Amino acid sequence: MRKLPRQHDHNMSTTLAPLITLLMPPSIFILTGCVGLALWRRRPRLARYLCAASFALLWILSTTAFNVPLLAALAWPAPASLQEANGARAIVVLGGGISKTPPEYFGATTVNARTLDRLRYAAWLHRQTELPILASGGRHDGVAESEAELMKGALENEFGTPVRWIEPDSRNTFENARKSARILHGAGVRKIYLVTDSNHMRRALQAFAPTGIEVIPAPINIFTRDPLGVGAFLPSPLGMSTSASIAHELVGRVWYTIKAAFER
Repeated sequence: MRKLPRQHDHNMSTTLAPLITLLMPPSIFILTGCVGLALWRRRPRLARYLCAASFALLWILSTTAFNVPLLAALAWPAPASLQEANGARAIVVLGGGISKTPPEYFGATTVNARTLDRLRYAAWLHRQTELPILASGGRHDGVAESEAELMKGALENEFGTPVRWIEPDSRNTFENARKSARILHGAGVRKIYLVTDSNHMRRALQAFAPTGIEVIPAPINIFTRDPLGVGAFLPSPLGMSTSASIAHELVGRVWYTIKAAFER
C-alpha cells in the first residue's frame, strides 16, 4: 500500500495548529490515556476503561489492515481521463507545502516533495493536453514569495512548463477553490483538470463544487491495495500516519460543509 501524504491546510494560525495536532491521532489517544492514569485512584473503573480504550484504538489505528477499507473509501480511485477533456480549458494544481531554507539549496526556499510531485504530474498533463496551468498556493510565515510563485518557478525552470496564472493569496483548500475560481471565471474558463493527491481530491472537489467550475479529477498517488499479511495487523509508522491523514481529511470535509452553509 502506497503511503498517501497528508494534505495540510497551511498557514493555519499558530494558536489553532497545536490544538488540531492534539486532537489528531496519536496525540488524542496519549491524552486520553494520561487522563485515565490521572483518574486511577479517584475513578478506577473509568480510568481502566480510558486506558484500555486508548491502547486499543492506538493499536488499531496504527495498523494498515484497519486503514485499507477507510483509505479505499477516502481516496479518489481512478486516474484522470483524457477522453473526458472535452470543454476543459485549464489545469489547476494545488500547492502541498514548501521547504523553508533547505541547506541543499543553500537556504533558498522551494516547494516540498509533495508539491513537486503534483507539479511533475501537472507538467505531464500539460504536455498531453496543451492546456494552460494555474498554480494555487498562498504565503507562509516568514517567506516573501507565495507558494504559487515558487510553484511557477519550479514548473518553468525545472520542467520547462509555462504557467499562465497564479493564485497567491489562499490559506487552505477552501480558499484555493474560491480564489482560483475568480481567476478562471475572469478568463472565461468553466471546466478544468484539478491536480492534487488522491486522498485530498474529494475535499478539493467539495471546495470547488459551489464555485461554478466543472472539475475533472486528476489525482496523483492513487491508492492501491496490497495483499494483507501478518505485518498489516502490527502497528507501524505508515499505519499511524495514514490514520492521521484520514482523520485530517474527514474533519476538513465536515468543516467545509459548515463553512459553505454559513456562506448561503
